[in-house]
Amino acid sequence: MFSLQTNLHADRTMKAMNVLKFRVIKPSDLGKIQKFYIDNFYAHEPVFSSTPKLIPSRRDQNDIAECVKQGTSILCYRETHRGNEEIIGGLLAMPKKSSYVEELFRASEEEGNTKYGHYLRMLATLHKEADICKRYNVDQLFFTLMGTVDPKWRGNNICKRLLDESVALATDMGYKVYTTDCTSNYSDRICEKYLKMHKLVSLKYKDFVDENGKPHFNVPEPHQEVNTYAMTLPWPIKAFQEYRK
Repeated sequence: MFSLQTNLHADRTMKAMNVLKFRVIKPSDLGKIQKFYIDNFYAHEPVFSSTPKLIPSRRDQNDIAECVKQGTSILCYRETHRGNEEIIGGLLAMPKKSSYVEELFRASEEEGNTKYGHYLRMLATLHKEADICKRYNVDQLFFTLMGTVDPKWRGNNICKRLLDESVALATDMGYKVYTTDCTSNYSDRICEKYLKMHKLVSLKYKDFVDENGKPHFNVPEPHQEVNTYAMTLPWPIKAFQEYRK
C-alpha cells in the first residue's frame, strides 16, 4: 500500500509539473501578486496566520512592490483554457547591500508595535547574528522575503521548484550569496535537505518575546522556530528550463 501511494503521488506530481510554467514577476503583475499573497501567504503562512492574524499594511505591500520592481521575484503559473494565467505560487526576493540589517531594524521601528513590525525585527535580529555579508566577504546578497503556494496545489513540490528557479536566477544575475529565512517546518526541510543550504542561526518562537516575556507569535505545531540559511553561488543550472528531476 505504501509503495502504491508513493507511485500515485509521484505520478500526480509529474502531471502537475507538466502544466506549470515559471517566469520573473513583472511590474504589470503587481496588483494580482499582492492579492495572491493576501489570499495565500497572509492566510496560511505559520507566522502571519497565527493569532493575531496579520492585517496587510502599506509597508508590507510596499515591500512586495519593491521585490517586483527589482525583477528578482519568481512566479509559478499555469495557462487556463481561456489563455489566462492562473497564479500557483510565488517567491519574492530583492537584492540587499551590506547595510540591510540596519535598514531592517529601522523599518521595524518605523512600523511600530504591529505584527509586521515584529516580523521585521525578528528578521533583523537573525541577520545581525548571522552577519552574512562579513561571513561570506560580500557587499551585497540575494535576499528572499516571502514564498507561498496556493494550498490546493501543495504536495506537488512547487515550493522546491520556486526555490530552484530563484537560486538559478540569482546565479544568472551574478550574485554570489543567496539567503532565505524559513518560518515553516516544510520550507526548512527543503532548504536543508534539498538545496543543502547552510543553517546559520535559529530563533525559537517561544523565545522571541515582548517586554513582558510574552511571545510575539503563537505559531502552531510543528512550526517551532525560524531559521536563517545561506548558500554561495553560482548554482550549476539555468533558470526557467524544463522540469529537472
